[in-house]
Amino acid sequence: MRLDDELADAYVAALEVAPAEPLLLLNLGLARATQGDLAGAVAAYRQSLQHDPRPYLAEVNLGNALDQQGDTTGAVAAYRRAIAVDPTAALAYLNLGTHYLRDDQAARARPFLEQALARDAGLATGHFQLALVLLKAGDLTGAARAVARSRRRRAPRAG
Repeated sequence: MRLDDELADAYVAALEVAPAEPLLLLNLGLARATQGDLAGAVAAYRQSLQHDPRPYLAEVNLGNALDQQGDTTGAVAAYRRAIAVDPTAALAYLNLGTHYLRDDQAARARPFLEQALARDAGLATGHFQLALVLLKAGDLTGAARAVARSRRRRAPRAG
């Protein structure tokens, strides 16, 4: 049995004891997403939000799963709810910016990526994605600076 299967089974067992525990439901969603069961992940995130609508991580993860399922409208709505719940949530801004960048809406992505980096300057992915946005806008100098910032933010390699 794979570790993600064992984790999912453990969360299901724990939910038999505490069926309304939002954190267990959130973690079950993460385990289901890791298994590739996006429908199961979405269901678990939605259940988590029914019991505690405030945790922005459930909204962010719900947005990710919906985006992977092709429900872009639902994904954007989930990311926006995450921002409404916690305006300091850099990850929600990053994911919304990433969504727009992937959807070839670089100009729309830029303010969300900038907001993500204003909240957490250590997001290497945010710097790299901002570089792509700047490159598309023709700002080669800005893009080069953003790439340099992303490289400085990367985790050091083990060895």
